[in-house]
Amino acid sequence: MQRAGKSSAYIGGQWKGEGETVAGFRIEAIESDGVKVTARDEEFFLPVSRHGLGKERLQPEKMPGAKGQ
Repeated sequence: MQRAGKSSAYIGGQWKGEGETVAGFRIEAIESDGVKVTARDEEFFLPVSRHGLGKERLQPEKMPGAKGQ
């Protein structure tokens, strides 16, 4: 979602932006299909789903926007 010209995501009952943290995860990017986060040097993608968020670990080459995607 765009709020005040910046991407925001509603996570854990709060609006959060890129660069902020939630439960120890740093929000790296907010996209229309989900949120990229990092924790302990690992990358995760939290896709938007009908029932909230699903969490899965993706390899960097499988991240949305990676070469070949």
